[in-house]
Amino acid sequence: MSMPHLADLVMYLVRKISHIGFMSPNPNKIAEIRRRKKLTQQQLAERLGVHTITVSKLERGVMQLTSSWIERLAKAMEVAQSELWMITDLMRFEANGQVSDGDRVQVVDPSENGFSTFRHPLGDPTSKWLHVQDDSLLPFAGEGDLLQFSLLQMDEIEKSDLLNGRLCMYVLEGTEEIRLAIREKWHSDRLLDLRSMNGRLMKNCRVEAVWYFSGYQPNWGVVAHFDTDRKNNVAMAERVG
Repeated sequence: MSMPHLADLVMYLVRKISHIGFMSPNPNKIAEIRRRKKLTQQQLAERLGVHTITVSKLERGVMQLTSSWIERLAKAMEVAQSELWMITDLMRFEANGQVSDGDRVQVVDPSENGFSTFRHPLGDPTSKWLHVQDDSLLPFAGEGDLLQFSLLQMDEIEKSDLLNGRLCMYVLEGTEEIRLAIREKWHSDRLLDLRSMNGRLMKNCRVEAVWYFSGYQPNWGVVAHFDTDRKNNVAMAERVG
């Protein structure tokens, strides 16, 4: 029962990326690829059937690089669509926890859980990242994926209905156990209705803290900075011993 809420959120994020486009201080690689192809802005504009001002705005990020523009530009410059917006700089960060069994979060030493990934347009790199340990969250997240959760600093948004139905990570008052759930309703400060990942409604939960799902990085774009085989072997040895 909770999964459709998560599906809606994931599809919303996908639409934000693929349809609305990207705007950032280093918005795209149009100019770099154009120069590599030895094209002037005028020549590219002629291939696109637009004014050079339009090309300039797209290159500088003044104009949104929508999926339609990505398709047209890729065809005009004879490159893969991903080359136009993929930022190749790697971002290094550390995971604060691991998630398994569908909702159970285990706090880990961040210094032993480092990763590198291409810079992602969603969320704040200072947020909490979880490394998914199994496939219990499929079809939305699988083993090796990274999930980002952020604290909200805006009371007006947290108290509104905008976050109802959204995936969150929480700590119940008086406990140290961290879990994932779907937020159903906000009652008052730190008092929420939550729905567990298996669909059970939990009313009037008093929480110490709650973070909201803000970003996602699939496992194929991630490089782990620890020896996963070594850690698994050590864990197996400890269980056998």
